[in-house]
Amino acid sequence: MKGGSIKKGFAEICVFLVKVYMEAWILASMSIQASYKDLRFLKRIYSYKAILDKFSRAFVNKFLGLLWYLGEETVAMSFFDPWLNDEVMNRMVNALNSTKRSL
Repeated sequence: MKGGSIKKGFAEICVFLVKVYMEAWILASMSIQASYKDLRFLKRIYSYKAILDKFSRAFVNKFLGLLWYLGEETVAMSFFDPWLNDEVMNRMVNALNSTKRSL
């Protein structure tokens, strides 16, 4: 039975890698889209929780520790992301303006 559980665990990790991680890894070099891609990746990991809770929680916690690079300068690059539509851009500008007023 032990061998069966190892195979099952290995299969679950492989499915996670294909369904969730591969796209993020392939698109990682697109620095302008980094903020958006990381948020999307985090949402996909979290949604994977329904399938494999323990693995998803561990991965989310690890990934959150890797977001240290997100700051005002790098997030501002998102304004040049050609994939974002006008509605999202407007919401980003509104959020930026409301943050400036509160400072």
